[in-house]
Amino acid sequence: MLNLIFSKLEDNKILLAIKDGMILAIPTIMVGSLALLLKSLPIEQYQYFIKNVCKGVIMQTGLLHLL
Repeated sequence: MLNLIFSKLEDNKILLAIKDGMILAIPTIMVGSLALLLKSLPIEQYQYFIKNVCKGVIMQTGLLHLL
């Protein structure tokens, strides 16, 4: 009984399109998450490095522009 229901759901073109769209969005979500992590990493030495040693070049040049 459940196999029949799931079989029909798998063959539904609308649900298939939604599933494919979600799968295609995963890499973008992962890159955005990594960029946010790098921007707000709560390690004092890392924040000092980003702000002072690099003199803000990373943020100004757009290397981490998403941040």
